[in-house]
Amino acid sequence: SIQYRKACDHLNVDYLSRHPIKNVSSFSPEDDSLSDRALLQVQLNCLPITANQVRKATLNDPELTMVYNALQTSSYINKPEVYRGLEGQLTLENGCIFRGVRVVIPIALRKAILEELHTAHTGMTKMKELARQYCWWPCINADIEKYVSLCKPCALNKNDPPKYHQPWESSKLPWERIHIDFAGPFKGTYFFIAVDSYTKWLEVQETRSITSLSTIKILQEMFARFGIPNVVVSDNGPAFISSEFKAFME
Repeated sequence: SIQYRKACDHLNVDYLSRHPIKNVSSFSPEDDSLSDRALLQVQLNCLPITANQVRKATLNDPELTMVYNALQTSSYINKPEVYRGLEGQLTLENGCIFRGVRVVIPIALRKAILEELHTAHTGMTKMKELARQYCWWPCINADIEKYVSLCKPCALNKNDPPKYHQPWESSKLPWERIHIDFAGPFKGTYFFIAVDSYTKWLEVQETRSITSLSTIKILQEMFARFGIPNVVVSDNGPAFISSEFKAFME
């Protein structure tokens, strides 16, 4: 059966649940302000420039000087126009302007920032992602795109788009179009190769010379057996572009 027993008679009563601690926040608005300042300082420390450099360059920057004065007096930003309407997003901290948690970089220091962002020669997308974490200035994305496009190492190592190869039209008759080339040398010997594009018939002639005259002699023998093709395709090697060979083809 179930019997009622007072709490004071229980030996294993849950003490913590019967003596709760008042939910009092240990943070104050001043603490929040200090936390924000610490975060902004961390952002500055992640950049290749010091807070003092940013502070001095900001005061020497014609555009940022106007923004700086407007923020100091809690005024609306009318000029420059690119900063107009950003009053709610811009703050001053130790003489540096921040947009959110990102440092607003003066013109004089932007090249150094771009160089740092591109140290690993990452692409435009990666650079923009990195910049969004630490710094900002008007048209920063356009500046990143221009910087990467002018980077010579990136241009040399860039993967070119695959080249489109125009396929040959299918031949309709045997020996209508042949493809010719030389293979070798193999132990001092070359092999003249001719392939019929229609039948895939392969003709191979051993030769020790790859001059135009020897090429003409081999082709004369083949044409005597199979007839003269309509098209002869080569890789424009020396033997195939000489005046003698051109005259023979004509």
